[in-house]
Amino acid sequence: MPEHWELKRAKSVFRAIDVKSKTGKEELLTVSSANGIVKRRESNVNMFKAKTYVGHKLCWPEDLVINSLWAWGRGLGFSKEHGIISTAYGVYRLREPHKHLWQYLNYTLRSSVYQWELQVRSKGVWKSRLQLTDASFFDMPILMPPKEDAELIVRYLHALDAKVKRYIRTKRTLIARLQEQKQAIIQRAVTRGLDPNAKLKPSGVEWLMAASYIGHKLCWPEDLVINSLWAWAKGFGFSKHHGIVSTAYSVYRLRPQYKRLWRYLDVLLRSGAYDWDFTVRSRGVWKSRLQLTDSSFLDMRMILPSAKEADEIVEYIRTETKDLDEALSRVNKEIEVLQEYHTRLISDVVTGAVDVREAAKAIPEWYPWRIPWTSSGTGS
Repeated sequence: MPEHWELKRAKSVFRAIDVKSKTGKEELLTVSSANGIVKRRESNVNMFKAKTYVGHKLCWPEDLVINSLWAWGRGLGFSKEHGIISTAYGVYRLREPHKHLWQYLNYTLRSSVYQWELQVRSKGVWKSRLQLTDASFFDMPILMPPKEDAELIVRYLHALDAKVKRYIRTKRTLIARLQEQKQAIIQRAVTRGLDPNAKLKPSGVEWLMAASYIGHKLCWPEDLVINSLWAWAKGFGFSKHHGIVSTAYSVYRLRPQYKRLWRYLDVLLRSGAYDWDFTVRSRGVWKSRLQLTDSSFLDMRMILPSAKEADEIVEYIRTETKDLDEALSRVNKEIEVLQEYHTRLISDVVTGAVDVREAAKAIPEWYPWRIPWTSSGTGS
């Protein structure tokens, strides 16, 4: 690390906070590995809510909140809000001399460098149950740059984040448009055939480990395998192999007269035309627990061309979407490479391996790098 930086134990930088809610009415917060501490109502959380949150922990803006069972998976961050968190979370407040470092430390503790540090300090038998104790956290070394360096690092990384997010947003918009174009080609081919002048008729369809596997289900090539709990999210496909599948999966075999249609049906059922049908035929309280039964699936209507026309449709789709698939693969790879570079650069910057002070000073004052977080008071 740079010679003018300090290295201190977390116990000399943070103190533990344990303040409980008396009313249970504060904003409910949760930990996201992608975004740190966020409002629960704005996140995709399927866990049941408690009957009351009286007695649950509270945190304030600029408090560090750590999910002790998920610290190794970036389940931590400095809060932007005053609110209620799980009693299993740890809350830590920067000691007065170090308050200015909270934005820098938010980047640092969520970086890949500290992800490893937090993992080796979390103890347990299973990775999904590794727990970070207060003692292990407080013994952890914390990089402490001078205030000016920390502020310049934060300024540089905020500007970098803005550029990366804008780039990825643009690329994902392109991906969505390419996917729409591909789906349009597929849907028209599988529902209307290849002859633009063919007469149409009503279809009658309204939309348009170490354990033993003995006793598990088997499937063969050209069998349709459906994860009944994820059918609504395209959790199915025709197998190309003979093998074992989960007992929770359903396996269907085409009748002999339709065996040649499996490639066509694979494309048909995965087209946007059938998304709605799979969803409305799946039953359950939570979307993540919707289940497609055998009777619901077997009652589904299929659009069936002749075997010859089905083969022609599959070949047409393959030819027409080849360039789109290559473009999608290229754009996804660009995003993947950028994210890897972004992750590595953050680690290099927060550890002082890359000096960005001059680059940060060159960022215009009007550039939207400042993070809009404000403090609304702190607890005891």
